[in-house]
Amino acid sequence: MGRQYVACIFNDGGRSYTYHFDGDTVLKKGDYVKADPKPGEEHKGWQRLKVVSIVGMAPSFPTKPVHAMTAEELAQPSSRFKDTQPRKLTDDDEVDF
Repeated sequence: MGRQYVACIFNDGGRSYTYHFDGDTVLKKGDYVKADPKPGEEHKGWQRLKVVSIVGMAPSFPTKPVHAMTAEELAQPSSRFKDTQPRKLTDDDEVDF
């Protein structure tokens, strides 16, 4: 299978972003894929995206890759913040205003 271009949305919806997929399977609308974190945000891990449409032609701008998700990854909660809990600030916390 050649490169496939897909429009995806993040968990919170909003606008779609175009990515490319070089995997062996064919993606379809409604599939979930994962994107690598932005540089400097590696601590957040990969992000789960939903395919909202298949883009017929290569766009005129560069795209980032998305990757197929394993069954184990699909079973995980979709929120990338699943392990974080709200907490009160302490005197040791540094806060920039």
